[in-house]
Amino acid sequence: GSATPAPVELPGGLTLAQALRNHRIIRITLAIFILSIAGAAVTVFLVPMVTKAGITRSEAAIIASLFGVTAFAGKLIAGWLMDRFTTTLIPFGAFVLPALGYFLVWQYPGSFTALTMAALVNGLGGGASLPVSTYLVTRYAGVRHFGKIFGIVSSLLGLAGGLGPQLAAYVFDTTGSYAVLMLVCMCLVLVAALSVLALGPYPKFEPVQPDESLPG
Repeated sequence: GSATPAPVELPGGLTLAQALRNHRIIRITLAIFILSIAGAAVTVFLVPMVTKAGITRSEAAIIASLFGVTAFAGKLIAGWLMDRFTTTLIPFGAFVLPALGYFLVWQYPGSFTALTMAALVNGLGGGASLPVSTYLVTRYAGVRHFGKIFGIVSSLLGLAGGLGPQLAAYVFDTTGSYAVLMLVCMCLVLVAALSVLALGPYPKFEPVQPDESLPG
């Protein structure tokens, strides 16, 4: 007789309900949410802040274009590193880089050299943050319900994009200082970086039968 076909197996992973209760997924989501708030907050006031400190509009345009180039490089570098190393020091490094950039902007807002360095580190960190977050979710939640789980993360990214400018406006209107905004964003970024530190070893998800993967 004909051979019985092998049962179909699907990749394992957390359900959406399990992911919403998983402390690692919560920490990863919190980290990218906070990081995105800080990034959106700084973006709103970066040009007026540096031009007020003496940077010309053409210099500000160069800095902005450099940020775009290094963000692309950050995505490539992050992907290469995450494929080869499993340490959470890589996500920590990617998330903490913007803090250095904010520090440079805070201390040297009128220095073209310092702001160029800030664009470099912020671009690398900002570019790396999304692929790093995506990778972490696939490893700690599995891929079976990745679309649902990362859909929540993506929704929070959109929310962060709206909250960041509101935070920036509130801090500046309250204090009248761009420096305070940089300090607030530095603190936010450090919290985000610490959230992805020491997440622990990647869990192993066993393949499941189609009817086992329906809930969630």
